[in-house]
Amino acid sequence: MAALVAVFALHPTPLPAASPENVALRAAGTPRLALSVVDAEQPPAEGDRAGWLEWERTRLDLLRELGDWAAIEARVIAHPRGLPRAFTDLGRSLQAEAALARGDGASARARLRALTWQSERPVGGTLQHWREQLIRAYLLEGLIEDAHLAMIRYRQDYGDDDPVLRELGVRILLRAGRPDAALAALGNAADPAADALRLLAELRAGRRPAEAIGQAAETQARVLQDDPVGATRYWAVAVEAAALAEQGAARIAALEAGLPATDLPPAEAPFALTPDALWRAYRAHGETLGNRAQLLVGQDDAWFEFAAARAVEAPLDARALHATLAQAARAPELRAASHAALIDALATLPRGALLLRRLYLDDAADPRTASLPAALRQRLADEALTAGDPAAAARLYATLDAPPADVDAFAWKLRRARLLARVDAAGTGGVALQRLITEHPERAAAEVDALLTAVGGLQRAGAHAAADAVLAALLAGAQDTPARQRALLFARAENARALGDPRRAARHYLHGAMLPGTDAGDAAGHAARRAAVGELIAAGLDDDAVALLEALIAETPKKRREPLEEELRRLRERG
Repeated sequence: MAALVAVFALHPTPLPAASPENVALRAAGTPRLALSVVDAEQPPAEGDRAGWLEWERTRLDLLRELGDWAAIEARVIAHPRGLPRAFTDLGRSLQAEAALARGDGASARARLRALTWQSERPVGGTLQHWREQLIRAYLLEGLIEDAHLAMIRYRQDYGDDDPVLRELGVRILLRAGRPDAALAALGNAADPAADALRLLAELRAGRRPAEAIGQAAETQARVLQDDPVGATRYWAVAVEAAALAEQGAARIAALEAGLPATDLPPAEAPFALTPDALWRAYRAHGETLGNRAQLLVGQDDAWFEFAAARAVEAPLDARALHATLAQAARAPELRAASHAALIDALATLPRGALLLRRLYLDDAADPRTASLPAALRQRLADEALTAGDPAAAARLYATLDAPPADVDAFAWKLRRARLLARVDAAGTGGVALQRLITEHPERAAAEVDALLTAVGGLQRAGAHAAADAVLAALLAGAQDTPARQRALLFARAENARALGDPRRAARHYLHGAMLPGTDAGDAAGHAARRAAVGELIAAGLDDDAVALLEALIAETPKKRREPLEEELRRLRERG
């Protein structure tokens, strides 16, 4: 929280007074809904710069609260020129935090050094915040000596009372291989983060047996099961203790318990639990089990039978053996069967779906995942959708070319296209939708509503050119249905307006309104012609706009003509 205050002190004016609703939504724990208020209420930067700045500050605050660093970076990059220096410093500071969040210490360090040296009179504790973040950047890069020196200077200037600072100093000492000094620095601190660091320092200093420390860490992790970050720290200590004690099964158990809890940020490096660590632990334990059973390397069928036989009596051992074969078996068929057995086994664990996500879905391009048979990748994609992770599902669907044999091909391809549109709307998402329409023209013509929903996804992602190409393809297949043609033409008009092409927007509005087989005077036709007036004016075609307004006035009941007559009057006066 102190860091948040420091960063947003860069722009010290209060949050928008026009947004009591926004404040209430945030207090209710609905920041995404609050963000939609910003989307709706923020004025354009060129028209009301002061108002835009206030709303933009709220937007960045909300995105930071959500941890949406990618959105923050994209937003800051798109900021207009000529903003106040304090606000540009805010943007650069958030970019540095985003770099830290994704583990890019070098980029964060470059930005923070520039901010530290170039900023003019930073507000409040901002400089202090930047210097603390710079220490974290050094630590991320492995520049331990630089981090240590920066910490010494920081303490000289700001003191040593902050528990967060103390914890950071202990991390530096541990990374420097000085666990005894880390213990001294911790002193009598008694918070969960300090306790986990103390156990880790005791382990590395050899103060107590590794087995005892592992048991203590596991006990604390279970106590903190409702605190994912706190529990994962202790599970990480248990993992390191088990490795030091050469307890392969305990190491796997701690990794399986800790990995699903949370994906700790890079700043938590001493406690990092990674999918690769679990794969390595599986293989090490599996090879140990195979050697004890006197199984020879290369006898993959015998290893598989051994794993299957252990499934009931020792399920953890079976998982390790299947994971070993999944990585090392010579025959692709046996590797696939081992992956399938491991996936089945993991799915039965209390948090198996989350563990599957970490092992297989964190990186769909991982060779272990990319080489899986299509049926297994399909299963993992479905697991991701069930777990509420459409981005991971999209990455897997991108590797699938055809639906399973027992699934409706059109529905499967539509789901795939909609998911791809979430991660690459302008590219693979739009192309997949166009292919779907081309390959299934009759089905596409019958399910325009579903496809229009998918097009809406492209438009929300800003891929209006791709959306227009899909709409054109749909339009070509809807020749016998005037109502559908009209809906598609109106959608193309809205899309053209979003692309800043008022002439084409007016053309599509009017084409849809006047389409044979429809009534230009019905509610939809009237609304489209009314929208076309605005596009004609925007295109500089005032004479056409006047003619269209006159026609609309003539067919509109007298009691509803006033807004149209007023617009016609203003248009004539302008001409």
